[in-house]
Amino acid sequence: MIVTLQQAKDWLGITVATAAQDAALTGLIVRMQAVIERELDWYFDVARAVTEYFDGHERATLFLRQPPVDAEDVVVSTRTGVGYTDWEELILGTDYEVDQRKLIHASYWPYGGRNIKAEYQEGFTVPPGDIVQVLLESLEDRVITAAAAGATDSETLGDYSYNLGDVSAADLERAGSWSEVLNHWRRGRI
Repeated sequence: MIVTLQQAKDWLGITVATAAQDAALTGLIVRMQAVIERELDWYFDVARAVTEYFDGHERATLFLRQPPVDAEDVVVSTRTGVGYTDWEELILGTDYEVDQRKLIHASYWPYGGRNIKAEYQEGFTVPPGDIVQVLLESLEDRVITAAAAGATDSETLGDYSYNLGDVSAADLERAGSWSEVLNHWRRGRI
């Protein structure tokens, strides 16, 4: 999670909570983060291994889903051999370069279907502060809105209540002033 339970409790001013309330709030944090990641098409949590496959179209540039944590750790291979059954690892700096999300081949990526494989770590060593802020403020808005509506499927945490229902993109939009931040992170799907 990009926001810990303790960070959320501190933000909401919750000093005392039961284990069940902690579990419910943790679930809400996880769902809110999932909405943010789905809406923005980014993975914001700690680094995880990912493998992407690409079709080669005899162009020099391919785009990763997300910039790698460390460009030096990106491993790119292409299919070779009869029937394209073998993978040949390319050499970073000689055969290709990494620039943010771009995989740039020294000449062009060979033509073929799913014949290029990139393995790397996606995510963040430290989550982006603006995204953490959006999550915390969206969480706070969710708690306040649920308390004001007198939601029947809610729990009370100290002086706050929150709805245990579904979290949606509308929860992000209610964070109002964060549309500029969200738009900064939005990008076209590849």
